[in-house]
Amino acid sequence: MAGGKGTRFWPLSRSQRPKQLLKILSPKTLIRETAERVLPLSGPKQTLVVTVAEQLRRLARELPMLPRRNFLAEPQGRNTAPCIGLAALEVVARDPEGIMLVLPADHWVADVVAFRRSLKAAAELASASDDLVTIGIQPNYPETGYGYIMKGKPLGGTAPAGAYQVKQFKEKPSETMARQLIRRGSLWNSGIFVWRASTLLELMHRYQPAIARGLSKISQGAKGNSLADSNSRLRGLLAREYNKMPNLSIDHAVLEKAGSEGKVLTLKASFGWSDIGSWAAV
Repeated sequence: MAGGKGTRFWPLSRSQRPKQLLKILSPKTLIRETAERVLPLSGPKQTLVVTVAEQLRRLARELPMLPRRNFLAEPQGRNTAPCIGLAALEVVARDPEGIMLVLPADHWVADVVAFRRSLKAAAELASASDDLVTIGIQPNYPETGYGYIMKGKPLGGTAPAGAYQVKQFKEKPSETMARQLIRRGSLWNSGIFVWRASTLLELMHRYQPAIARGLSKISQGAKGNSLADSNSRLRGLLAREYNKMPNLSIDHAVLEKAGSEGKVLTLKASFGWSDIGSWAAV
């Protein structure tokens, strides 16, 4: 997901140079670092980028290893639920049983080997259970800007170590509440998700019919072609349907509701992580 608006790192960032295109922590841009972390898992042909139309050209130049048809352009930013739904349509069109790994374009990861190991385990978990899986990070201080995952029962059987049912999500608590959550063993919600794309679309129909209707019309209009096709008819359809969709995060739109029905799992991970949400975080 690479649709940032360039507001968090002023004065360095701008609408045409958002956070994911900045070289904040290394000589490479954040999105280049993110892509290179996952390419050994997926390969360039299976790595998709979803962004807004005005950033498409710059991102394609920044990631020349990816095929042009792997860049999907939203007509406008509508938060992460429509964005992820659009990507899920493309995944299902290419592979109806495809497992989808959802990554923000602008995170920092210290231990890339451990990161890939966690994602592989999460993909196996999503494939075996057909549930939604979120990567939970072991907190090391009471951060108030992150969401927290309250763990339920650990999974048994062949599930990987550190896999739990999700009991509840808690969004951006006070510092006092964050300390309590940490004492209870809660995890940071990294915003990294793994699931079968078809499962996500099914749950979108159940919980967010307004988004699901738009996605269905877009899928019908694409007629089996890639959503990266830039013909004017498809662009017009995308613009019309996106304009009708509510502005919702995937957490509020699907995960919190699916979690209350026992359909969300978390995999506890520790690979050195930050969403670098501000200059203070840097």
